[in-house]
Amino acid sequence: SATAFSVVLTSKFDRNIGKLHIFVYDHIECNFGGAYNNITGTFTAPRSGVFAFLWTVSAEGQTAGTSEYGELSTELVVNLNIRGRAHVDTEVSSDDDHSTGFVIVQLNQGDIVFVRSSGDYAVQGVFQGHLRGGWTFSGWQIA
Repeated sequence: SATAFSVVLTSKFDRNIGKLHIFVYDHIECNFGGAYNNITGTFTAPRSGVFAFLWTVSAEGQTAGTSEYGELSTELVVNLNIRGRAHVDTEVSSDDDHSTGFVIVQLNQGDIVFVRSSGDYAVQGVFQGHLRGGWTFSGWQIA
C-alpha cells in the first residue's frame, strides 16, 4: 500500500518555543498508510525504502511586543540525525518570510522523522500557521 502524508500546522504562535522543539502539525490533509502521528509530530517508516520529505515554515514581519521580528531555523531529523535545514528571517515590519526544505533519504522500517527548531539558533518573533499552508510537512515513499 502507498505511504504518503501531508499535514499543516494551523495555530499561530508567538512565544519563544525554544531550541529542539518538535513541531506537531495538527491538521492532516492525507495520511496514506497512517505513518504520521499528529499527537507527537513524528513519521515512522512502515517499511524500508527511499523517502522524500518537504517542509515549509513561515515567519511574520511583526513583533510579539518586542523589537524582534520572526526568525527561526528548522531541522529535518531522522533518528536524531539532522538531514536538512530551512531558515526564515524577517527584518522589518510587514516583511513576512517563508522557507522550504526538501530531503531524499534512505530509511529503514521503524526509523523516525520529524521537524524541530534548531539546537544552535535562538527562536524569536511571530510565526504563522493556518490552513492555507504557512507551515506544512509532507513525506512519501519513492522507491
